[in-house]
Amino acid sequence: MPWQTWVYLLAVVAILGVSFFLLLRSADKKLEGIKAKSKKKK
Repeated sequence: MPWQTWVYLLAVVAILGVSFFLLLRSADKKLEGIKAKSKKKK
């Protein structure tokens, strides 16, 4: 494999990791908002 292929693979992995991390963060925020709303109802 040429080094360019490795650089490309690393870039794809980095982009996937960042997008996955952002998705988890936004999901956590949504869960916190839902929990806060349910607490207010009680």
